[in-house]
Amino acid sequence: DAFTDAQLGDQVATMILAGHETTATALFWALYLLALDPETQEQLEAEVRNVATSGALDFEKLKFTRAVIDETMRLYPPAFLIARAAGGPDTIEGRPVRKHDVILIAPWLLHRHEKLWRDPNAFVPQRFMTGTPPDRFAYLPFGVGARVCIGAHFALVEATLALAKIIGASEEDTRAVVRAFVTREEAYLRYDPHLAREDTVDVTHECILRLWQRSE
Repeated sequence: DAFTDAQLGDQVATMILAGHETTATALFWALYLLALDPETQEQLEAEVRNVATSGALDFEKLKFTRAVIDETMRLYPPAFLIARAAGGPDTIEGRPVRKHDVILIAPWLLHRHEKLWRDPNAFVPQRFMTGTPPDRFAYLPFGVGARVCIGAHFALVEATLALAKIIGASEEDTRAVVRAFVTREEAYLRYDPHLAREDTVDVTHECILRLWQRSE
């Protein structure tokens, strides 16, 4: 049956609100990785300068910026665990699975598996520019299958355009702010981000807000 207006409104609100924290987290890690890789940041800056027309950004032309977002979500997937209930009995690596058993899938592990990725721990955005998409079950930043994230495309467009706007604003300001946060969070950044301090979201939002204000 079709959604009622109220149900449709609820779905749209869920998509936007659920994507707020995850998109901000992806942007934070993208900025962190770029701060540690000036050459990649310069390449991204060059693309933004070439693509920007009268202050507007064309998403379809931001190929390298999109690759940076994709590679960031490979290394630091905003959803680090995905839970699914088994639809029926099965066996996984010799272990029995009963119907309705909860299966936890860890994209963070899949995305860094040496049998699935070359140089799995390296930040290499170019791996997403070969024209051949990664195996659909090796790269799961938005899940996969019938319950894939409904806001996947929205989040990719939002994150790509936001990163381009921030990086294109001021090279020195961007690097200075990101490095300041890297220094402040030095101990925290040594660990998996999803096991870190309780104020991770506050720090992430503060960093993104500071950079966004500089881009205005």
